[in-house]
Amino acid sequence: MLPEEDALLDVPAAAANGRISTQELIQLEENSKALQQREREINKVVQSISDLNTIFQDLARMVSEQVTRTLFFIRPGNSPSRFIFSRARL
Repeated sequence: MLPEEDALLDVPAAAANGRISTQELIQLEENSKALQQREREINKVVQSISDLNTIFQDLARMVSEQVTRTLFFIRPGNSPSRFIFSRARL
C-alpha cells in the first residue's frame, strides 16, 4: 500500500487536514453503513443456507432409516413394475 493510500484510510485525520471534504466524509459514512447492512444480510443468507443443509441432512438420514425398514416386494399376479411397500417387522 502506498503511503498516500494509508493516509487516506485514516479518514478523521484526512478530514482534519482538509484532504476530504465534508460531503465526501458524509458519503464515506453512508457507504460504510450500507456495507455493514449488506454484510448483516449476507450473514443471514449464510445462516439460512447452513440451516437448510442441516434440514436436508436430517431428511436424508430419515429416508435412509425408512428404506432400511421397508421391504419392496411384488405381489403375485402383478407386473414387476407395480411395487407395494410394506414395513419390515424388526
